[in-house]
Amino acid sequence: MKSLHIFSFVFVFLSAIVLSSPNANDHDDDDNDGRRQRWGCLSDQDANRIVKRWYSIFEGQVELVNRTVTDDFTFEDETINFFFPQYFPPTGPYVTSRTSFIQTLQPTGPPGVENITFTVIAMVHDCNTISFRWQYNGIDTGLDPTSTAKAGDLVTYKGIDYLEIQTSTRLIQLGYSSSDWLREIYFAGSKICFQRDAPEPVCDS
Repeated sequence: MKSLHIFSFVFVFLSAIVLSSPNANDHDDDDNDGRRQRWGCLSDQDANRIVKRWYSIFEGQVELVNRTVTDDFTFEDETINFFFPQYFPPTGPYVTSRTSFIQTLQPTGPPGVENITFTVIAMVHDCNTISFRWQYNGIDTGLDPTSTAKAGDLVTYKGIDYLEIQTSTRLIQLGYSSSDWLREIYFAGSKICFQRDAPEPVCDS
């Protein structure tokens, strides 16, 4: 993800106040969360809740979109732009609103992978941004007859997401994602060949 460890001046300032207070070590996480919330910052509970809703959408719970992102939500993943130029611009966000996000989540046919789950490996947040490392796991359905993967094979890879949160609503306003799609393609047994400046994907055989 782009510049993942982003800590605003406000967060650093508030942290300094908490850590310098005489009884800072006597307060539990709930007390610290309360301080952050009074200043409009995300608490740990907020961040966990937002991330849970976010990855649950990609596990198939599309009904959570309205409770998770703003109307003007934008999302960028340049791998999507690269692999699907017939649908999306070459660079920049491929999602530009809540409505277009929902459209990208609609199935276009039987799934090639099922039983999809995401596991959060690590997460950090400040007042209005969240970054987290995740692992994707799914089971190949054997849909692609040209694939070397068999039905039931594991498809797994990792990535990082960066989210900017609208603090007044606790909804995601902007997202970036970067992931190891080459590993996903490998596990899915897909054959894909690209060559610079070639008008179409090129394979020797």
